[in-house]
Amino acid sequence: MKCVSCGAEIEDNAQFCSECGAPVSPHAEKTLPLDPDKTHKMPAATSAAMSAEAAETSAATTAEATASTSAEKTVEMSSVDKASLHDQPTQFAPPVAATRVASPDQSATKKGLSQNAKLGIIIGVVAAVVIACGIIIAVLIMSHSAQQTETETTTQTQVEQQEQTTTQERAENTADTAAPEPEPAPEPSTNSNALVTHTNDRYGYSIDLPASFTALPGGQNGAGLSYVGGSTGQIQVDLWGENNLSGDTVADHLDQLMSDHNYIEAYAAAGVTWCVYSVEEDGMVYYYKVYVGEGSLNTALITYPASISSEGDAFIERIIETFEPGDLSVAH
Repeated sequence: MKCVSCGAEIEDNAQFCSECGAPVSPHAEKTLPLDPDKTHKMPAATSAAMSAEAAETSAATTAEATASTSAEKTVEMSSVDKASLHDQPTQFAPPVAATRVASPDQSATKKGLSQNAKLGIIIGVVAAVVIACGIIIAVLIMSHSAQQTETETTTQTQVEQQEQTTTQERAENTADTAAPEPEPAPEPSTNSNALVTHTNDRYGYSIDLPASFTALPGGQNGAGLSYVGGSTGQIQVDLWGENNLSGDTVADHLDQLMSDHNYIEAYAAAGVTWCVYSVEEDGMVYYYKVYVGEGSLNTALITYPASISSEGDAFIERIIETFEPGDLSVAH
């Protein structure tokens, strides 16, 4: 080993340097040698003087080093300013104790988990909770479905049993009760004067006519009905409906009828929703009854020769009150 003061080689078990007389610490480690060119050897007189001083210093240093050094630490001697040995040849720097810097493996302390590790643990816990919840929900759903299926099966069985019981009771009641005799169907009327109701499907108007009247080919687009009858087959009934495109009122339509017959002196009457006009022209009698609404009009025209006016007038009195309009508020 080397002296920490002068850098000279000394024995490993020496207590003082043989060159400079400096005490050797029992806990000192090897240090880097000083530059040989700058090594200063002490004179013999000075060396003897310093030996006594070094003995006292060595005892104090040894006691201090023994008290302050632990089993887990080592002492490292710092380098002595080599230049100072030349400037102050009679003084010696005492050894400086320094705590050895522990290696990374020895000085490293246990660190806590990193942020990513903590996040990973949290995510794992959350995932486990979600999976557990999913399993619980799936079990509950399966249990509920099974219970519901069982309930539906039980209900269906009860309904079937109830239906069977009801059917059996009905069969028993039917067997105990004699079936009533069917009522004879009404015989068709042979009276040709009996009235039969005729209704227009498009406009909804209707009228009652004797069963003896026969139908003629209908009007256009299902708007009209035509019948002929009477004792001589000369009484004709024409019925039709039309949309009130021009917005005619009852007075407007009555005036139009009179205009069509050149305002011949005739019978005319009007109500809130209807008007009547009867006129004889060219040996024929024309009798009109018209219902007027905002959406549509329904007309009944009865014509017959003036030569059978008595029969025709009686026919009008019998059936004209059965003429009923459809829905006049809308177009059809």
